[in-house]
Amino acid sequence: MVYLSITLGAGRCDIVKGHPGAGGRIATENVHTFENNPIWKDGRFVWDIERIYGEIVLGLKKAGKADYLSIVFAGEDFVLLDENGDIKGNVLSFLDKTTPKLEARPDEAYIFNRTGVRISERGMVYQLLSLKEKDPDVFEGVAYLLSLSDYLVYRLTGVIKHEYTWAAATGLVNPLAHDWDHEMIDGLALPVHLFTALSDAGTEVGTVSEDLSSRIGYAPVVLLSPSYAPAAEALAAPKEDGCVFVLADDEMTAGVSDSVPFINDEAYTSGLSNEGSGNGTVRLVKKMSGLKILRKLSDESGISLSSLIEASRSVRLLGTVDLSLLADDKSVKDGLSELLGKDVESEVEAVAVLLFSLANSLKEAVSVLEKVSGKTFSSIAVAGSGVEYPLFMDILAMETGKPVIAGSSASASLGALISQLMRAGEIQLSSTTRAEFVTSYRRQ
Repeated sequence: MVYLSITLGAGRCDIVKGHPGAGGRIATENVHTFENNPIWKDGRFVWDIERIYGEIVLGLKKAGKADYLSIVFAGEDFVLLDENGDIKGNVLSFLDKTTPKLEARPDEAYIFNRTGVRISERGMVYQLLSLKEKDPDVFEGVAYLLSLSDYLVYRLTGVIKHEYTWAAATGLVNPLAHDWDHEMIDGLALPVHLFTALSDAGTEVGTVSEDLSSRIGYAPVVLLSPSYAPAAEALAAPKEDGCVFVLADDEMTAGVSDSVPFINDEAYTSGLSNEGSGNGTVRLVKKMSGLKILRKLSDESGISLSSLIEASRSVRLLGTVDLSLLADDKSVKDGLSELLGKDVESEVEAVAVLLFSLANSLKEAVSVLEKVSGKTFSSIAVAGSGVEYPLFMDILAMETGKPVIAGSSASASLGALISQLMRAGEIQLSSTTRAEFVTSYRRQ
């Protein structure tokens, strides 16, 4: 069997082919990569959905053959459709920062107490309420609301499904009922008819349409993987007993999987959130600043991030900072200098400050997760692009005092493939736990 994962990110998208390999591993091949940046239209940054679909079709042609495929997306973005399945309005991007401030803000604590989710100003709830506040008739003639992933699945198959992990991330799902919280949705004055039955990851949607099959030369079956990227990434993290997982990408997330959500004042005041997982569990997570700030420094300096990180081995540490306080409108060096109260003279010094600051924030997040969950974690399993930098892994181990197990850097693609292989019965979840390397401060 051959499997395809279509992973849509902000800036880059990958179509990856995979199949079971030797030693319980999954052999992968990147068959198509394309840029995915929002475009400016009608005063907002929106996704060029037709271009994305065209690139997917091109990638399917290049793949040559596949039995199954699934789609993953990085955010909560959505598509509004009329009765004919045509898009109404624009497909807003979560990267857009022009969303008007709501005059009547939703009660975030109330939503958390019902769903266990912390909503954000770039999430779906705010976007929907902003559209409605600007135009009270915006939902007239709207028959369907789909995630960007589910819309593209619809374009491939002609079948409409709503995947659970994306829905759960929006803050509109009752995690105990495993369904939309229609009472709360109605209380937010949103059209309840748009929020219809949810399907779990692994659900078979159907084969691609005959027209598309004739264009690409084969007819793969489309499955719902965990379509919310963090859910797919968590599925790909190394699995060890007593392990807390960390997704280290532009944003860093620490979390623990459990069978029930943690919905209480301590979880809310500690900045935690509950997210749906592709294997039927709930992830209690803490989000924090991630590698995005390191990439910004690399862009400002014109030096590769790998080179900066390696060079930082030999510099003195000026201190650590709370990265959430770093100003967006300043260079990274200037922002760090302001927070430290001393000059950061080089990009290499700045990298050292950032690496240790990230490790300290993770250490605090692990402590909070242990306190709220009542668990003690013996090690840290890391997935995402951060595993490409061994020094970062070493610093995490040094600062937390726990062994760090590094998994795949292409975690969203791998998680989507794992979900498909599990659905096909080719692997068990326990067979996806192999690590690339383990590092601990004691070894240094």
